[in-house]
Formats: sequence, structure tokens, C-alpha cells
Amino acid sequence: MSEWQKAKIGNFLKVRQGKYKPDDDAIANLKRLNKIDFRGRIHLSDKPTKTDMIIVNSGDLVISGINVAKGAIAVHQGSEPITATIHYSAYEFDESKIDIDFLKRFLKSPAFISALQDQTKGGIKTEIKAKTLLSIVVQLPSLSEQKTINKRFDSFENELIELDSEISNQKTYLTQLRQAILQEAIEGKLTADWRVKNPVQKGNPDHDAQALLETIKAEKQKLMADGKIKKEKPLAPINPDDVPFALPDGWVWVRLGEIGLNFDYGTSSKSSKQGKIPVLRMGNIQNGLIDWNDLVYTDDDDEIAKYNLLKFDLLFNRTNSKELVGKTALFDSDKKAIHAGYLVRFRM
Repeated sequence: MSEWQKAKIGNFLKVRQGKYKPDDDAIANLKRLNKIDFRGRIHLSDKPTKTDMIIVNSGDLVISGINVAKGAIAVHQGSEPITATIHYSAYEFDESKIDIDFLKRFLKSPAFISALQDQTKGGIKTEIKAKTLLSIVVQLPSLSEQKTINKRFDSFENELIELDSEISNQKTYLTQLRQAILQEAIEGKLTADWRVKNPVQKGNPDHDAQALLETIKAEKQKLMADGKIKKEKPLAPINPDDVPFALPDGWVWVRLGEIGLNFDYGTSSKSSKQGKIPVLRMGNIQNGLIDWNDLVYTDDDDEIAKYNLLKFDLLFNRTNSKELVGKTALFDSDKKAIHAGYLVRFRM
């Protein structure tokens, strides 16, 4: 390893000069740099701007003065020049002194950020101008060592990409396995051996789903007769076309409404960051479970009595984006809570 030498960034970078008004004929037909993302990719735009502009030539290093420390650094690879607002700066670089890929990595390193903080009074949140950047003194290896370091980083990053891809694949396989197990469960395949040892006992609600359903219907009829729940409209019969697969002996298809007491919207009253009882909202329904973070609360006793959740209540989003509507969680808790208006409670 060679001895690293101190050097000003201005020794190997030269800022492009020239500033243009937005309506200047010299830039009239050029596309504008819209942003550099934190992965170092340039995004172009045709939208006009009222800010003064610079020209970025093909092969120039272009840097965001606002987000340089976050990785908003790129080399313009296009064949035609582009424009950028004066919040960016463009540079020619001396290929005999600096490897550009090494430089891009260095400008995102803790060493550069530390040097930037030392020479920038307002800290790295201050917009970095070319004058400040070019005056920064850094430790620089030889050009051959820069290229060697860069190749090592390329190798590490390729390994990380492969590892990330493998992790993503494994997560996909795990999701598919979980779905396959759930599908076998609802089709009765996981309990086939159990049913051999515990055959159906017709008329016994503990061993015959049809008998259990009749018991539930009788209980609901009594609750309606006593005025404890509202009378329900008849549900449509289940047709053969509604059935996606055959059930084991002793199982039956039912409408969800046949085995539940009611569907209830939650409270629409205003909640606060403090109070007696949490009010669960759409964001608290996560991956089939209740997320007890980011809670709001209520002190309203009438609301608490009306919307009190019981263990094994089912909650789901009644409105949201296409990906989130219907998102569901089981209230499998002994905690006290009520639910907000965008959630629906289903009680078995």
C-alpha cells in the first residue's frame, strides 16, 4: 500500500464556469436535471424553472450542493449537454490524478463528511458551493491504489446484491409456504389423521359442524327474541358455484354472518394522545395482529361501553387504498380498547 498524500480537491477537479438565465437561447433546447437520487442516478425533466442555470457536459461530475453528503453525486453519461439549476455544480476531472468511481465513493464517506463539517460553518445541511468543495484537503492514495480499492468495493457490493436477492427469494418462499400451509389447513388436510381417530358424531355439536351451526342459529334466534341483537335479513344460500373446494365429512360451508352477532362501525369521536382507553385505528391493524404503537385514547365512558372490544373480536379496514382495504386482525388480547370509525368489528 502506498503512502496517501494530502491534496486539495481543487487539484483534480475543475468547476465548469458559466451561469444562464432560464430563458437564455443557449440552453433553450437542453433537458434539465431534475434530481440526482441517493444511488447516484440522474433524472431529467422538460419542465421549466425560474432559477438560474448551469450547463453540464457529457462526462462531467455533477454534484448537488444540498445533498452531496447523502450521495447525490453522478457522472453525466448522456451524449448531449444538459442544464441544472445553480443548486448543482459541474466539474471536469483530471483522469491522471483521480479515478471517478473512487471519488464518488469517497464523497459519500465519513472521511469526506468530517472534512466538510470542519470547513463548513453552517454544518453539512448548508448548501455546498464549488468554492468550499474545491478548497477541502483530503488524504488521497495513488491512482493505481484508487482503482484497486474501487475494484474491492465493486466485489463487496456485488456480493451484497446477491445476498439481498437471496434474502428476497427466501422471504418469497416463506410467504408461499405459509400460504400453502394455511390453504391445507382450511381444506382439512392437516387434520385428516385426527378425523380418523375422532369420527363425526352426527347431531353432536362438538363433533359435527352442521349440528354446531344449528346450535348457533338457535342462540341467535333467542338473542333476537330477547331484543339483545337486531333481527337479520336472510342471507343468500350457498350455491355450488360459490364453493372453491370440497370439504371433509363433518364440515360445512357457511356465510360469515351466520356465525356472528353483528358488524359494527367504530367511534367517530375525536381522540387524543392521552386518556383511559386506546382507540385502535387503521394503522394499528398490521399483518393479522394488533400493533399497540402510535395509539390515541379516549376518556368517554359512553364510547367505551358502546365500542368496547372483546377477546377474539375480528377487526378490519372498511376503507383504504386497494392494497389495504379489508386488512384484518384478530383482537387476541385481554387489554381494554375500542375501535375507530374506519374499522369494522365482527363479533363471533
